[in-house]
Amino acid sequence: MTLSDAQLDRYARHIVLREIGGEGQKKLLSSHVTVIGAGGIGSPVIQYLAASGVGRMTIIDDDVVTLSNLQRQTLFATADEGAPKAERAAAVAVALNPDLEARALRERITADNADELLAGPRAGVHHAAALVHQAPQLEDLVHREAIDVAAPPCHRGRADV
Repeated sequence: MTLSDAQLDRYARHIVLREIGGEGQKKLLSSHVTVIGAGGIGSPVIQYLAASGVGRMTIIDDDVVTLSNLQRQTLFATADEGAPKAERAAAVAVALNPDLEARALRERITADNADELLAGPRAGVHHAAALVHQAPQLEDLVHREAIDVAAPPCHRGRADV
């Protein structure tokens, strides 16, 4: 993969970092991340991953934007009230970085559908609070799924690498 002039400009700060560099940026651009929950933690995670140059992102959230979300869910605006969070989050992320391919799944993840929703290559970014709201047993399920595909499981915003 060769970085375009626009990508070299967009990701210049990453490229000059010894820890990332051009090869690291190419890896980011070819990566796929699944974010479960576009709420108070998922919202900035989605923004930062999109800005950093992650190539593909799947966003899973079955909720809609409400006015009470806006003080902590920075992806959304007043005009988004009533819109599906996953769809709005994907649109905002792509607007932030057109290199991103974002897929929105307006679903509630459960033990019954997790295999299907988490299928395919991915790195896992999961937030326990988003899962606890849906069902307490899902935190273990999602962590197991992430480990099964050799992705670092994340817990409350901290990657266990």
